[in-house]
Amino acid sequence: MQELKNAQYVAPQVRVTRRNLDFDQQTRLRAATGSSGHTSTDQSSTTTASTGFESMSGSLLRRVNVITHAVHKSHQCIQLRGTNYINVYPLKMRVCFVIFWLKVFLALSMTISMLAYFCLEIYQLHLNATPPNGFLPDRPIQIVDPATGKVDTGCNFDASQGFARLQPQSKRQIMLGMSLDWHVETPLTMRRKLNGFNPLVYNTFMLFDADMTGYYDRNSLNWFGSEVGKVGGILELTMQPSTPDLSRYNDSMFDVLAQQLYTINSQYGVPILLRFGHEMNGDWVVYGNRPLEFVALFRQMAGFVRMYTNMTAMVWGPNVGTTYPYVGVGLSPIPTTGPEFEALDTNHDGVIDQLDDPYTPYYPGDDVVDWVALSLYYYPFDDCRNCPVPTTYFHDYLTGSGPVVAKAVDPDKYSSQYTSVHSFYNMFCTSGSHNKPILLPETGSPYVPEYGSGPGQWNEVDIKMAWWNQIFNQSTLDQFPNLLVAVNFEEAKEKTTTNLTNDWRLTKNSVVLNTFLGLLSSFRSNLKEAGDFVYGCDGSVKGK
Repeated sequence: MQELKNAQYVAPQVRVTRRNLDFDQQTRLRAATGSSGHTSTDQSSTTTASTGFESMSGSLLRRVNVITHAVHKSHQCIQLRGTNYINVYPLKMRVCFVIFWLKVFLALSMTISMLAYFCLEIYQLHLNATPPNGFLPDRPIQIVDPATGKVDTGCNFDASQGFARLQPQSKRQIMLGMSLDWHVETPLTMRRKLNGFNPLVYNTFMLFDADMTGYYDRNSLNWFGSEVGKVGGILELTMQPSTPDLSRYNDSMFDVLAQQLYTINSQYGVPILLRFGHEMNGDWVVYGNRPLEFVALFRQMAGFVRMYTNMTAMVWGPNVGTTYPYVGVGLSPIPTTGPEFEALDTNHDGVIDQLDDPYTPYYPGDDVVDWVALSLYYYPFDDCRNCPVPTTYFHDYLTGSGPVVAKAVDPDKYSSQYTSVHSFYNMFCTSGSHNKPILLPETGSPYVPEYGSGPGQWNEVDIKMAWWNQIFNQSTLDQFPNLLVAVNFEEAKEKTTTNLTNDWRLTKNSVVLNTFLGLLSSFRSNLKEAGDFVYGCDGSVKGK
């Protein structure tokens, strides 16, 4: 037994000694070769190197022997069946591997647990987000009477005052809004970019999907409301039905949405301009070109909103109809027969063309529409690359008449008959018509960076300021007194068909931003911003 143990101790020593002897021999061989193979090498240098290597080898040998002896003394051999012995090293290695992977598993479990905890905390912050004290109501606004479940009589809307729900009670003044890219911007960051100027309205787009669990993203909607509440603004909610079969939408879906709108109104004190089913006169939305179905859907939504709150206003918002009817995208082709076709054929000539009314067939009625809206951008003509903005573009498109419209429309169609059904402002915003307040829910002037600003082209500052100078000026306010809000589309969009970018942003380029801030400053007496108003549960928006 003792001899076996000694043999175990000696064997490693012998192996190590042999390795070191081999190393020494190789060292001496290299030294000898070096002295004979390189005539420029000094003999004494070679001898010194050889001696140094030997000394290092001996020292290494002694250390290895000590370590080897210590390792064997610290471990036992396990006796099996009398004279058979098994070294414990493999067992120790297995134990080490087990301990290692247990630690890895524990570390991963702790990491995943912490991530889950932080996600839960963030989720709770979204659910319980509260604006700063400067704009948070002293207590939640009580809009619904708990005893009846209906709007409290103290929050009833009073139409006799001459203002629509959420219509600011001011004359000859206009408000700025921003349609944000919420992935990178919030109302707070926008206010900082504008050097403290606080836009009144902030827009977001959301899908209303009958096939989706919950029908829409409720957490995001709550977050939008809480973020707008932090600056004391108004949320413009563009809610877009995304299920082609509109009959799939039922009362319970509208009820869920209406109740959350009420919650945002009451908890954060944030009014909401609900632009439901926007641009319904285009073929790029699944509910387009179906006026009868759309009107029924809009009225159904409005009925549930009215059950719970007057701090949410219903906004009807078609696309500007200058070149209507729209053909190209094809999500909702124009019908060729049936009741929908008959509703669209407003002049009853058997065809849908530019002489048909692009707006009225889709209008849900004065009793359910608080505001009207018109998606109105500057879109250059096809042969134009960052070209100058026509000085009457905004006026012509809003009224359906003028030299810019005459250029855009088929010459055979442009006539008094055409203008009578395309003058949106005169048809819906004057005292002789529906007399509704109007907002531009998304607007702007695009710069295409891929085109540059060569000869005959404008630079980015000139293109964007030419548009906003047409909106923010006294002549526009005098001619269109019910134009109350203009919301810039603060995004850049790439066209997949051309790989060109339409950049509508006012705050990305510092030169554009500073020029725009100068316009706001010069027009300041005619501008109102968030924080200038007090919102009532009856839908009133009064100056402080």
